Amino acid sequence: FEDRRGDYDDPNAKEEIAASSQVLISDDFVYWGGEGPDVPERLRELIVERQGYKSKINAPLIDEFLKWFKRQKRGCLGTPTAMLQANATGTGKQGKKC
Repeated sequence: FEDRRGDYDDPNAKEEIAASSQVLISDDFVYWGGEGPDVPERLRELIVERQGYKSKINAPLIDEFLKWFKRQKRGCLGTPTAMLQANATGTGKQGKKC
């Protein structure tokens, strides 16, 4: 997995790499980055823009969401959001997917 750790010539990347201690090892995942698919309107209330949110209020939608999600293409499909933003403002290097 060493070749996935980024550009060692970029000092900012070195700090980010050193700060990260976790890695996902899987053949069954999806990573959309900042380019995710359109979620059906009925399921959008499941989307929360922060980590650690827990609620049972939308439990009836879980099965429907899982059916939709399982139909999505798998793997690394997108560029990280921060890289997309940096490219849009001209402050970053051209991003690459996963």
